[in-house]
Amino acid sequence: MVFQSPEPLGYGMDSGLGSLPFLGIGFGMILGTITTLFTDKYYVRAVNASSTGSVPPETRLIPACYASWCLPVSLAIFAATSDPSIHWIAPVLAGVPFGLGLIVIFVSVLSYLIDAYAAQVTMGMLDTDMTESSDDGQTPQHDAEQDRL
Repeated sequence: MVFQSPEPLGYGMDSGLGSLPFLGIGFGMILGTITTLFTDKYYVRAVNASSTGSVPPETRLIPACYASWCLPVSLAIFAATSDPSIHWIAPVLAGVPFGLGLIVIFVSVLSYLIDAYAAQVTMGMLDTDMTESSDDGQTPQHDAEQDRL
């Protein structure tokens, strides 16, 4: 809405150019993936340093606690900079911490659930895959129905 709205309310970009600001979120997701790789090294180091060879599953949630600040901060920056009098790159850059926080939180919580519920993890993953597959299977039908309207 901010990028494709007409000039007094938004930046007045067409639909092709107005989709490019999602690259800020995509770049943040790449940074989040790299961050997750580094936080996993610290988790492995903590497991190796432990006398029992294991740590509580909640240890996986530490990166999510730090990354949880990224989402509200990025939304506040986006809200503060979405005025057309401010250059369009400012709200695009607000998407970077959003993508970073999204990936780090998602991976941390998913890793925690796998560690905490190891016996039930197979059924949980199967349920997630089935839900995603059924949603993906319905998308082309939904798109075809939208085209007829």
